[in-house]
Order: sequence, then C-alpha cells, then structure tokens
Amino acid sequence: MAAGTYVGTSIGLLALGKGGLPFCVDPTSCGIFIAVIVITIVIMKLMGVGKTKKRIVSFECQPWQAPFGGKNCEECGSDGFPCSRYACQSLGQTCEFINEGTGQELCVHIAPDDPNPPRIGPGDLTEGFSWEEESDVGVKIKSSESDGCVKGNVPLTFGIELSKPAECRFDIEHTGSYEEMQYSFGGRSLSLYNHTQIFNVPNVPGFDPDERSEANLYVRCKDVMGIENSREYVINFCIRPGVDLSAPVITNREPVTEYAAWVATELNASVYTNEPSECKWDSDDKDYDSMDNEFECANDVIGDQTAFGWKCNDVLPVGDDDSVVYVRCKDQPWQEDDSKRNVNTESYEFVIKKSNGALNIDSISPENGAEIEFGVQPATVEILVETSGGVDGTATCNYKVGSQWVQFLETWEKTHKQVFNQFTEGDKKIEVRCEDDAGNVAFGESEFEVIIDVDSPRVTRVYEQSGDLVVVTDEDAECRYTNGVTRNRRACNFVFENATRMNGDELVHTTSFDDDLYYVKCKDEFGNGPGSQCSIVVRNG
Repeated sequence: MAAGTYVGTSIGLLALGKGGLPFCVDPTSCGIFIAVIVITIVIMKLMGVGKTKKRIVSFECQPWQAPFGGKNCEECGSDGFPCSRYACQSLGQTCEFINEGTGQELCVHIAPDDPNPPRIGPGDLTEGFSWEEESDVGVKIKSSESDGCVKGNVPLTFGIELSKPAECRFDIEHTGSYEEMQYSFGGRSLSLYNHTQIFNVPNVPGFDPDERSEANLYVRCKDVMGIENSREYVINFCIRPGVDLSAPVITNREPVTEYAAWVATELNASVYTNEPSECKWDSDDKDYDSMDNEFECANDVIGDQTAFGWKCNDVLPVGDDDSVVYVRCKDQPWQEDDSKRNVNTESYEFVIKKSNGALNIDSISPENGAEIEFGVQPATVEILVETSGGVDGTATCNYKVGSQWVQFLETWEKTHKQVFNQFTEGDKKIEVRCEDDAGNVAFGESEFEVIIDVDSPRVTRVYEQSGDLVVVTDEDAECRYTNGVTRNRRACNFVFENATRMNGDELVHTTSFDDDLYYVKCKDEFGNGPGSQCSIVVRNG
C-alpha cells in the first residue's frame, strides 16, 4: 500500500511543478520517468506523430466497365458458379458468350484483331485406329490391321481439335468455300474447340479381298467473327471390303418430326441407310418383295454418301388421322446374284401425325396503330410475337428485310423476340413469318409510328387555387422550382435535381404559394427541359 502511494505521489508532484516545469522529490523515480519520456518522444518522432500534411483526394463515379481485352474469358465458371452471359462479359470487353441454351456454352475471346482462321488438327479417334502423316493441310487415319485400311460397313468415330471455337463443316467432294459444304461436322452448328463425327464407312462394291478404295473428307471451319478456312483440311483413309452379312439399317428419316402440316395431303419424305440399298414402302406391313411402292435411292458408294448414310426419297400420303408407312430395304444393289443380298425382315415404321391445327400468331407487339415516343434517335424497339397451335405452339419466326426473311434473335419457343436499335422517326412496318417443325406457316405484321420527342414541356396555364400555385403543362412532366424576393435573370440557371419538387408528375403540378417569386423548370420523361432557362417565372401578388 505504501509503495502504491509513493508512486502516485511522485507522478503527482512531477505534474504540479511551478511554472509548468516538473521537479522530483525522489531522484530514482525521476530518472526512470525522464527516460520513459525521452523514449516515448523518440518513438513518436519516428512515427510522424505531431506532423500534419494536407492531401487533396479527387474522385468521380463512372459506370463500371469490363477490363480491356479478353485474356480471362476462359476463366468463366472456374469459381464454381455456372458461366452466364453476364459473368462472361464481365471478364473482358472482347469476351462473348456463345452456344447459349445448348448445354455447350463457352465464354470466348472474339479477338477482333485476329485475322487468322481456326487451325485444324486431329482429335478423338476410335480405339484400334491412329492418326498418321499429320500436317497443316490434313491427316490420315490408319487401322491396326496390316494394310492400315478401314473395314467397310463399320461406323468410324473421329474428331478434330481447333485453335479457337468455331463451327465446322465437311464434304466428300471438293468445294470452293465453307458455305458450299453440305454437312455440319458432328451434326451441330456450334462454335466449339472440339468436334466429333460418326461416319458410316461404305463398303467396296463387290467382294474382292484385294480391292481397296480411297476416301477423303474435306473440312473447313468458321470462327465467331466469320473468319473461315479458305483451304480444305483433308482427312484420308483407305477402305477394304468387309463381309456383309447384315441387312441394311435405316439410320434417319426426314422430316425428323413425325408431324405433318395441318393442310398437308402428302409429304416429301426420305430415309437414310447405313449402306447403299434399294428401299420400298407400303401402307401395310408386308415382306420386301410384296411391297407396292419404291423409293428413289442414291447408291454411289462414295459420291452419294451423306452424313447420315445413303438417301432414298419418295412422296408419302398424309391422311386425316395418324398413320404409319412401313419401309424395308435390300442392300448391295450392284449384286447380280440376288441370293447374296441382305434384306430387312422387319419393317421400319415411318410414323406420320397430322398437326393439331393451324399455326397461329396470337399477338405482335407493338400493336398496329401504336405510337411510341423516344427522347433520342436512333430509337430501340422490341418486337414480341406470341404463337400457338400447329404441333405444340412453338415455331421459328422471321422478319422481312427487302425480299429476304431474317430469323429472330430469340425464337423456337412460343414467345419470340427481336430488338431493332436503329429506328429513326416515322411510320414502321414489320412483316413476320413463323413456321413450326411440321411446316405449318403463319403470317402477321406490326405497323406503328416512332415519334422522337426532343422538345421541353410547355406551360399552358398558371393559376392560384386555395393558397396553392398550380402549373399545367402540355405533356406529362416533373416540375421543380426555387424561390426569390427580387427578379434575377440568373435565377433560372439552377440545378434541376437540387430544386424543390412540385406535386404531380403528369399534366398538373402544385405547391404552396407562400413566397414572392417562383422560378419553375419542367422536364419530361426523356429528360427534355429548358436548360439554363425557366419554363415560367411566377410572381406572387
């Protein structure tokens, strides 16, 4: 207790010395205290305590912008959240979200300064085969068999890898451009890094074990900027005959949908087989030789092969009710000995269903006769189309430009949307054509007027009512004011948002009428206002 009192007394005496100067009763305590003070002062000196510096910091709020370029585009989705259009575009100003709604979405750098087409190289390949003689212009597929050839009548799965996402096509003949090629690589028009194709290898006509045939598939790709390969990439393989003991297989049909148009009485139909064949059809299920109707089939082994196989065409009847056409095929049409040919013992059922009704366009927005006002031009107008009927109400819709029909940006649903962002003032007419899977077609149009409003609201009337100032404008508007005692020509140059708002945002605006002068400005919904002038100046009394 004495020690505590002593320390307290020493500190107290130090603080109460005359003239503001400390003095010590106990020398030991004083020495320790002075040492503490000196150390504290040195530390504070080093830390800058006691110094005052002025810094001026300026900042402004601007809309957020995505980073320049697109080097981080492919990181979209790496945070564990699904990659979306917003997430993709936030990673860079040249990031683009592609293949939306397909399950194969990608966020890619569109690289507007990249003039080069996609580089094509070998990708996936069926086990037991290998890529050989790879170069910039092509590659060969070789089997593990001694001759390296692919056996006829077998499906071969192979793929390509690209330097950047692109759509790819192929053909079995030379073509002059990407657009001239017949088949989508992999059967889908998607921009991907990797594409995989299942190809039904044709058999060599006849059965000479020493006979070989060369096959070439010509490939081109086009990136998201529309830059395509001018030179074909060639995938080559040789074919040796396979022992054909199997009946033909119908691999696909056209149209793919089972539905026919509401008004149809006949249907242009096709079937595809996995090997060159002759095909027949009948409304009753019969054996091949008893069927009454023949398809017209393209059976050149190499020249007529498509992505789905060999194609046979004919016109089939469409009844008022659902119906089935029975199809059977016989292979090796070049074979003179009919006993060596393989024939279907079971029919392929080509189902044809009549649509539930006509396809209808229920509504088009904007409606006919609509007047749409904008504050700037070019104006942006969204066209919405609603469809029903037909197969299931869904369809693809197009709008007309000159003599051409252009597909809506968002379609293949029951609601279809297209945004036009370059409309000028005046009357507009949008013609619409919609078609569903069965070929049901509906037409419609929207006629409307685009009005560009660049004028400030005008005050048409001012009066006092029950102690309130009433201002009437010629269009819906927001009005604000400042007050004054004496008239001042600069008083109208006030900031609109900082002024007092009057009641009412349509044609009539009110406020209490208590002050001498009211400097009033009015703006419409497009922000048109009088600038540094007043809409009206009102004096009380």
